[in-house]
Order: sequence, then structure tokens, then C-alpha cells
Amino acid sequence: MFPFLAESMLESPDSSQQQAIMFGSRRPRMWRWTRAAAIFVSAALLTLSISRLDPPAFWLVLQGANPLGLLLALGIFGASLFFASWRWHLMLRIGGNAVHPGASVRSALIGHCAHTFLFGAVGGDVAKSWIYARWYRLKSAEVLGAAPLDRLMALAGAIAFGLLTIGLGIFSGGFEPFRDLSLRLPAVWI
Repeated sequence: MFPFLAESMLESPDSSQQQAIMFGSRRPRMWRWTRAAAIFVSAALLTLSISRLDPPAFWLVLQGANPLGLLLALGIFGASLFFASWRWHLMLRIGGNAVHPGASVRSALIGHCAHTFLFGAVGGDVAKSWIYARWYRLKSAEVLGAAPLDRLMALAGAIAFGLLTIGLGIFSGGFEPFRDLSLRLPAVWI
């Protein structure tokens, strides 16, 4: 249907181009400093998060938690991050800016961290796009253009999931208790 899209989605740089993009002209010393800075920032954010916890209350919650349920919740969270990073990679591929899936996973995790700790959804998208473009020497406007597509696909997935859930509720009789519910509002409220 759109041959130019299919061709751009199938094209990927060979390994020598990927290595040139990934390691380019960075000096080894600069690489060590950026790694050290990333570890320091991660440790600082983790310390900040843990320092806000109330240890006795946290311990009570953990004691009352079902271990299998906790592991299942962590697994579902990890799977959702995996699928979110794969969606981000596909949107980058559509624009011809995908380097490799590992790069997309790293930038998606950075975007999730920025979304959670610092700036919200828009800030997280801008952060992951800017970092991805800078690391792999791509045009930041093109990479940033993939972020709204990524959000649109996430919204479509959430709407589909919501409609599926409502449909399952309707067909399984989950809305039966609401049949006799009367919602008469006084005229003043209207």
C-alpha cells in the first residue's frame, strides 16, 4: 500500500554503521565520565525514593503482601515496559531513526524514569527523544516526532483494552447490580 514505508521499515544500518553511530568519535575518557554520571544520578534518585519511605509502614505492607501476587505484579510491570519500548522502537522505525532494539529499550527506560521523577509524560518523551537523538547523532526533531505517534498508539491500546473490559463486563453480567440504580438528579444540580 505504501511501498516507501515498507522499504524504510525493512532497511537497517549494517553493523559497521551501527558501531560508527554508537561509538562515533567519543573519546574513551568521556565515555567513562558519562557512565559515572549516569550511575551517580541513578543512585541519587534511588536514595531520594527510599528516603521518603516510612520503614515500619513499608515493612507492614510487605508482610501483608502475597509473595506470588507481588512477583506477578513486578512481572506485569516489566512486561509493560518491554512492550512500551518495543512500541517506541516501531515508531522510530517508521521514521527511519531506529538504531537497534537495545537502544530503544534504554531510551524508553530513561523516558519512564524522567516521566516518573521529574517532568511528567511530555517531559519524559522529550527527554528520551533528546537523549536518543544525541547518543546516536540523529536529528532531534525527527526523533521527537516519533513521540506523539508512540503516545497515540498507547492511547489506542488503552481504549481497546477499556472497550474489551467493558464488553467482558456486559457479557458476564457484571453490570447487573446497576440495572436498578436510579440516577435522578435534582433540577438545581442540573
